[in-house]
Parts: sequence; structure tokens; C-alpha cells
Amino acid sequence: MYPLEQFIELSPPEAHSEDVLSNEHQLMLNRLGFELVERQRFREFSSAAHILMPTFARPPDLTEGPKSSHKKKKTYSRPQNPKLPRPKV
Repeated sequence: MYPLEQFIELSPPEAHSEDVLSNEHQLMLNRLGFELVERQRFREFSSAAHILMPTFARPPDLTEGPKSSHKKKKTYSRPQNPKLPRPKV
């Protein structure tokens, strides 16, 4: 979260008026609201920048997991042991 000085510098004047600064609860609500708006704005900006960026300059998408050009290894199942009848006791 932005430090108080930076919040006062960047936020609109109504978000840090004298009334707000004298009420800790309202000040925290305004700071959190401002932080949320800033994060949403940043997310939209980075999404737009990602779309406009040339493919070779984009960072790799790590959400899909590693991509491999190698063939998948065959997995062999373990041979099943036949079930033998149990002796009656």
C-alpha cells in the first residue's frame, strides 16, 4: 500500500481532506479504495501493453506450464499378479 505521504500526493483532494485525515477509519478506507483503483488501472494498462507488445518481446506465459517439443515418454503399467484363491480355513 502507498505510504501516507504518497497517498496524499497522488490521491484526489477529497480523499485526504481535513475531515478524513482526522478520522483514522475513514482515512484507511480511502487509502484502501485508492489502492484498489490504482491496482485495477495498472492491471488494465499492463494487459493493453501486453497485447501491443511484439510476440518476441513478451514474457513467457507461465500459467500453461512448461512446453516441451520432446515426445512424451511412454509409461508402462506394472504387470498385474493374478489373484490366487485363498485356502479355506
